[in-house]
Amino acid sequence: MQNQPGKCMLAMVTLAAAGSIASADVLFDNRGLGIDSPDIFSSDIRAWVLEDGRFPTSAAHQITAINIGYHNTDPAQRPLAADVLVRFWDTVNYDVIPVTSAVHSGPIGPEYRFSIVAQPGANETGLLLLPGGGVLLADNDWGVMIDFVLPGTSTPLAGINHLFRDVPVTLGSSDALFGCDEDGNGIVSGTELFTWEGGGFPAGNMYLQIHGTAIPEASAAIGVAVAGIGLAGRRPGRRRVCSGPPQESWLRSDGKVFADGKIFAD
Repeated sequence: MQNQPGKCMLAMVTLAAAGSIASADVLFDNRGLGIDSPDIFSSDIRAWVLEDGRFPTSAAHQITAINIGYHNTDPAQRPLAADVLVRFWDTVNYDVIPVTSAVHSGPIGPEYRFSIVAQPGANETGLLLLPGGGVLLADNDWGVMIDFVLPGTSTPLAGINHLFRDVPVTLGSSDALFGCDEDGNGIVSGTELFTWEGGGFPAGNMYLQIHGTAIPEASAAIGVAVAGIGLAGRRPGRRRVCSGPPQESWLRSDGKVFADGKIFAD
């Protein structure tokens, strides 16, 4: 991928609930060099986006916080009030049969809503702390769905793009595919899978960072028994090329125009 022209200063959002996370580690990281990285881009997807991932350590994990990238494309370069919706899933199976079924299963915790002020340009939400100590995963595979909406609503917010970064992931791993709730029904099915790979460009993953701790095996077994978390793993996904050159329409393999392509986060 070509270098993005220009750079923007990182403007972290300070949240009232922000604070230190005792004994928490970075479990997954796809920030690269941060907002100044030359390999980040965004797309004006006005819907839930599903990303899968795997932590490096084979153990149960407690997720306590998440940091999410975004791109405020407001032409007047104004800060925008927004809510960030976050859902965690135990399993993502891109080979789901039938393909009209949800690729994500085993919801972990509630749907979280975080209020932020999105600064102009490419930025990060800053560390968003999960209430109640976070969520417990039975293993190191997971899925997360993220959407940017108008405050207090479920209406997608125009002007706030999902931020992505070219592979490889800095810490952990993720499939080349990602999902998008294209029809707005609240789930991502096997017909709503996409990849940025193709047309001479590499795959890309959502720009995010996850904090938490690995759980010792004995403690994890007790926690999983109480929480009832499934142990199914994530299988490799099908590949459906749908990317295009920068600034051109992003095409799915069936020829359908989807979003406005890779937008330089300048």
